[in-house]
Parts: sequence; C-alpha cells; structure tokens
Amino acid sequence: MVISGEGASPWGKFMSDYLSVDEARTMSGMRLVLSRDAPGPWGEAARNFFELKKIPYVRVSQHLGLANENLKEWTGHSNAPTAVYNDETPYATWFGILYLAERLAPTPALIPQTETARAQMFGLCHEICGEDGLSWNRRLLLMQCWDKYGTEQDQAMRHKIKSTYGYNDQSIARAKQRVIDIVKYLGPILHHQKQDGSPYLVGRIISAADIYLATAMVLFHPLPEEKCPMGAGYRMLYSENDPDVLAAIDPVLTEHRDYLYANHLSLPLHL
Repeated sequence: MVISGEGASPWGKFMSDYLSVDEARTMSGMRLVLSRDAPGPWGEAARNFFELKKIPYVRVSQHLGLANENLKEWTGHSNAPTAVYNDETPYATWFGILYLAERLAPTPALIPQTETARAQMFGLCHEICGEDGLSWNRRLLLMQCWDKYGTEQDQAMRHKIKSTYGYNDQSIARAKQRVIDIVKYLGPILHHQKQDGSPYLVGRIISAADIYLATAMVLFHPLPEEKCPMGAGYRMLYSENDPDVLAAIDPVLTEHRDYLYANHLSLPLHL
C-alpha cells in the first residue's frame, strides 16, 4: 500500500493525536509509544511498518530525556519506540517490533523469504539501526552538537540521554568514522541494485532495511518543512554540516529516502 500526501492515511486525523500513558494502558489493540517533537528513525520506521501493513494503532507519548516513570511502570521501558499489543509483553527492540508487525500482518512482507536475502537484510538492518550502527552513531554525534548549542535548562535531559546511550570520549572518538564507513558501504549497494533495475537494498521489493535507511537519512538531511514540520532547533541539529561526513554521503542515499517517502511511507510526518 502506498501512503503519501496529507490526508492519505486510512486512519485520518486520529493518527496525528497522542494519548497519555494512563489513557493508553487501559486500552487493548496496538499502542505505539513514540518520542514527541522529533522524527526519530526507530520510531518512524516502526510507525511505517504498521501503516504499510494496515495495522491500526494509537500513538502514545514518550517525552525525550525525562524519567517517563509511568511508561516504565507500564512497559518496563522508559524509551521509545515501544509497541504494546493487547496484554502481550511489550516490544522495545527494532527487531522485536518488526517481528510483531510481520506476525500480525504477514503481507506485505518486510522480511525476505529466502535465507540468503533474509541474512542480507538483517545484516544491513543491524548496520543501519542496531547498536553501533549508522543511526546509533549519528545520535552520539547529535549529542555532541547538543552539548555545544544546548541550554543550561536542558542539561539534565542531555545527561540522562547520554548516560542511556553510552556517550563518552571513546564513543564519540569513533562515532564519526563509523558513520562514514557505513554510508560508504551502503552507497555502492544501492548503485548496484539500481543497475540491476531495483530501487531497493535487497532484491526487488521493499524490505525493513529500506525503511530503516530512509528514516536514518532524515538524521543527516531533514525532510522539507511542509513534509516534516519540526522545531528550528531540531532542524538545525539534524542538518549535517561536517564536511567529511557530507563528502561520504553518496546522493543515492538521499534519493533512496525520497523514493521511499514518495512511494511507500506516510507524509507529512505528525510529530
């Protein structure tokens, strides 16, 4: 299913509304906990899994950098995204949420059927969205930028996020090179696929790896304001300006993102 353009979502305005944790925990069905105000790649990917598969869900607020104590009491996690389906154990890993979506709606499949393609896709997903992957290390670099431009008022928030995700001198020292290495690896894959007649990372149909890459690239080049309204501070933070990183990002990566959003993923983003 293609969902693009304002009003195209089958769930209408309700999809842009957020429930509180207290409201959501009394409900059944799918509840997806998402961070407010900024398009995090993990949350945006999870949201699009459910929308592509026409799995109805409600959004639940998680507040970036705060304790989120009632969320942790409910799900065992204070972070986002977390998917809660009926009274099942909450899912808070990128692969757990993906498997949940596949189980509830096997088609369209976002995990390839053959073992070779599955292994390739999961390997790419790990390099893009897993620990020490592209989005993980880009987030560390964002924290470094946040330290430079952040205010004293958000110092406690910054400290909590940094302690959660392993921000330290050693991790920052290698984060930039990891980002460069990964984008340099991904570009040639997309070029090879395009030469073979496919706009996707694996085979000839969309997979979870495509969605994770598309949402990860928003951390480097934000979508235009009309497609993703966001605060000026976040837009500045998300706009990559390191010349070494910019030189490593092949335009094919942003083209892939734009293709995914134009043909498969929902717009505009409602944060």
